[in-house]
Amino acid sequence: MKLEEITKLFESIKNNPTVIWGIIFASLGTIGTFSYQAITKYNAVSAIVTGYDDTASDASKAKDGVENLTARVNAQQETLMKLQEKASDALLDAREAKITAESTQKEARASALAQKTELDATTNALRSEMNSIKRATTNRLGN
Repeated sequence: MKLEEITKLFESIKNNPTVIWGIIFASLGTIGTFSYQAITKYNAVSAIVTGYDDTASDASKAKDGVENLTARVNAQQETLMKLQEKASDALLDAREAKITAESTQKEARASALAQKTELDATTNALRSEMNSIKRATTNRLGN
């Protein structure tokens, strides 16, 4: 094609509005198809990037959650150990108190038994003396 032929072609297109409208509509379809594919590809790539960010964020959140749970478990284990120590101390104190109470009770019983024995001996001695006095003061002849 020569330059003159190309010029004539442009002149004929320029003078014919139907051809211009046809070219415009044909171009719009091509541009629309290209735009649709470009937007679809962009959305797919954007979704992949967002998904990766969300996955990374979720993994980071899960890791933080696990670390927090681990810290809580460790704190609870320490608390349980302290409670076990306190319970052990309380058990030892209770056993000591029981032993002390039992020994005190035995001492009190022994002391009470010793006092009872002394009182019984004193009572018997007093009764013997009373009986002796009674016999000594009683008139046997009946006067």
